[in-house]
Amino acid sequence: MLTLADVDRKATEYPIEVVDNAFQSGVTLITHEVESSSGIAYADFGWDISNIAYDDIPLIFLLGQLMKEAGTTKLTDVELRQLIGMNTGGVFVSTEFLGVWPEGADDHIVTSGNNFRTMMFIKGKCTSDKSMELFDIMRQILLESNLDSKDKVITFLKENLSDLESSVPSSGHSYAARRIRSHYSPLGFVGEKTSGVMSISSKKVLLKQANEDWPSLLERLVRMRQIMLSGGRDGMILNLSGDNRVLTTIQDSVMNFLQNQLPAVSDPPPPPLPDFSVVDHPWVAPIRAEMEQYAPIGDEGIVVSTQVSYIGEGGLMYDYGEKVPGSTEVITKYLKTGYLWETVRVKNGAYGAFAAMSTTIGLFLMVSYRDPNFLKTLEAYGGAADSLFEDASTSLADNNGPALTKAIIGAIGDMDGSAISTRGLGWASLERWLSGQSAAMRQNFRDEVLATTAEDFTEFASRLNNWKYISTASITSQSGLEEAATGGMNLNVVSVG
Repeated sequence: MLTLADVDRKATEYPIEVVDNAFQSGVTLITHEVESSSGIAYADFGWDISNIAYDDIPLIFLLGQLMKEAGTTKLTDVELRQLIGMNTGGVFVSTEFLGVWPEGADDHIVTSGNNFRTMMFIKGKCTSDKSMELFDIMRQILLESNLDSKDKVITFLKENLSDLESSVPSSGHSYAARRIRSHYSPLGFVGEKTSGVMSISSKKVLLKQANEDWPSLLERLVRMRQIMLSGGRDGMILNLSGDNRVLTTIQDSVMNFLQNQLPAVSDPPPPPLPDFSVVDHPWVAPIRAEMEQYAPIGDEGIVVSTQVSYIGEGGLMYDYGEKVPGSTEVITKYLKTGYLWETVRVKNGAYGAFAAMSTTIGLFLMVSYRDPNFLKTLEAYGGAADSLFEDASTSLADNNGPALTKAIIGAIGDMDGSAISTRGLGWASLERWLSGQSAAMRQNFRDEVLATTAEDFTEFASRLNNWKYISTASITSQSGLEEAATGGMNLNVVSVG
């Protein structure tokens, strides 16, 4: 049996080198040198999109799809796919929303939630001898993508709506959790607005506009791209991962891309990119106004055609400025694999139950998967604190005992995960850098995980008994709503579309 002595006490750090204004381009170049990448170079080119109007957020996913799949002004969609296939191991476009820690933070302190980064990325990989071709493809996607593609936009929207409407009844736990998170932070609300239940109605509006008034929708897309490309070079990042030989081989291609293939800097140049670790993101004010209207804290029911339910409950356990210790990682996993599994899954018949803690906003939530119950599951959530109190005084009372050791090692296993790929390493390291998460913060959190005691379980249980601003969100059927009503719950029914 493993003991704590077998666990590596040092937090895993990934190689990273950051060069501002690389090759006098104004772009930040970030490299991650690994021992071997088998001749493959991994590249992620990103740019800040905080200057996009908040009202255009629902269009971001559509712009990304067009950039990748609609061809360019010179290449059809088929020709672009063939070019990508001949020269790379794949190219795709993604959008990233990432919370930012205060500068100098060494612990997980609950933040206001107003500080975050919003970026789009073109990601690709290739053999080192094809790097010039990869960067030229990235240039074409960035600058020359064919946005005037009405038929493709309509197809994209119909497919996306179909996927959303089918996944809500089948993966309702993720939608319930996303809905709960939307009540507590701007970033959580953006996640709901762009990919949650709320996004269905906005995509239907876009589909109607595409069918009935394509010129105005095209104008919005073109304006979005123009605004994005008019941002300063200080909001651009080129993230590279590979071994020394690969990174050396592609250096000329990197220099050419940064110096010659990016949008020209406007005259006069745009204002400097704000430091989002200290400055609120420009979307925060309109987000918080919408949160009051569309995501008030309370009990919600999202009715779909389903024979099971997905019951979620969440609330704040830590206040702004409070430290969220690493022990919460151990206790959250302990609840998920212990009490919630035994009660919600084994005893009450759901297919699964989950728990999660957000250290940035102090939010704890529990959610069930394919659940035949409604009120019984909420009752089980209500018993979680008592279960922790009992275990802390019995099976977990010995701080050197097997039960607590097993819980700690399990949490460490989740944190460390399995062997990471070169792409995964480079991306994880970039996210750490973007979020301002320091090595000291990671080490302190790991030390606290390893030092978890029965007293931490008791303290967590006390907080859970007194958590604040509690809300529920449930993906359920009409009969589920009726069951909730018999228990005295007055659910706010949220429309799907």
